[in-house]
Amino acid sequence: KLYGDLKLKKGEMEQAFELYKTADLLSPSQGENLLLFAQICLKRKSYELSLKVSQYLEGTCQSVECSIEARLISASSFAGLEKYNDALSTYQKLAQDFPIREVQAQAYFQMGNICLDNLKKKDQAILWYGKILPLKETTLYPGTLIKLGEIYLLKDQLDSALTHYQKSLKDPQAEPVYEELSFCLAEVYFYKGDLEQSAELYQKIINDFPKGMFVNNSRETLNLIKDNLDMNRPFLKDFSKAQLLEYQGNFTEAEKLFEKIAQAKVSTLSDAALMEQSSLLRKERDFKASILAYQSLFDKFS
Repeated sequence: KLYGDLKLKKGEMEQAFELYKTADLLSPSQGENLLLFAQICLKRKSYELSLKVSQYLEGTCQSVECSIEARLISASSFAGLEKYNDALSTYQKLAQDFPIREVQAQAYFQMGNICLDNLKKKDQAILWYGKILPLKETTLYPGTLIKLGEIYLLKDQLDSALTHYQKSLKDPQAEPVYEELSFCLAEVYFYKGDLEQSAELYQKIINDFPKGMFVNNSRETLNLIKDNLDMNRPFLKDFSKAQLLEYQGNFTEAEKLFEKIAQAKVSTLSDAALMEQSSLLRKERDFKASILAYQSLFDKFS
C-alpha cells in the first residue's frame, strides 16, 4: 500500500491501481483502499480509471456498503464521461438492487440532476425528484423541494412554484431549508411583479435569519424595491422580468430589458440594471461589451 501511495503521489495512476489491488487482497477490510483510490480518481476527473476501479470493486466487494459506494462511483464516472444514459441505468439499478431508502433517494436525486442539468429534460427530472417525496426522512428530501421549485421557475410556471414553496414551508421535514424556501418564495413574488408582498418576505428573511446565507441578497433586493416602488414601478417590474428571463437562460431578451432600464437613467435601478447587464454579457462571453458596461459604472462613481 505504501508503494501504491508513492505511485499515486507521482501521478502514476495505473501502477498505483495494481498495487492497491494487491494490498486490498491482503487487507482485512477488503475494498477500503480501492474505494479511496477510486474516489481520488473521481475527484481528479480521471473518469476512465475511476470507472475501471469501481467496476472491478463491483465484482469483488464483500460488503453491502462497499457495493453501494462502488456503484455510486461508477455512475458518477459515467456522468463525468458524458455517458448519461449509462449513468442513469447505473443509478436506477442501484435503487432497485438496494431498497434502502437513503440509497434510493441518493440515486433518484442524481438521476434528477442529470435530466435537469445535462439532458435538459425538465419533465423527466420532475419524475425522478418526485420519487423522493415519499422518502421524507432521507437527507435529500429538503434539497429535492428546492429542485422542484427551480424546475417550475425554469418552465415559467410561476403559480405552481408559488404553491409549491408555500406548501413546502409548512412541512416540518423541510426545516433545514426554510431560509432558502422563504427566499425562493420572495423571489417568485418579485418575478410576478407583486412587489409589496416580495418586500414583506425579504424583510421577514432579514428578521428571521439575521446571519443566514440569503440575507445580503434579500437586503439588496429590498432596498431596490424601496428606492423605486413609488416613482419607478414599471421599470422595477421590467427589472424583475429581466431577472427571471436570465434565470431561465433567455439571455438575449434579458439583456434587452436591462439595457432599456439602464438607458432610462432612473434612480438606483439603472445602476443595478447596468451591473446585471455587465454580468450577463460576461456569461455570454461578450467580454468587450461587458468591460464597457463596467467602465460606465466606474466612471459614474469615480
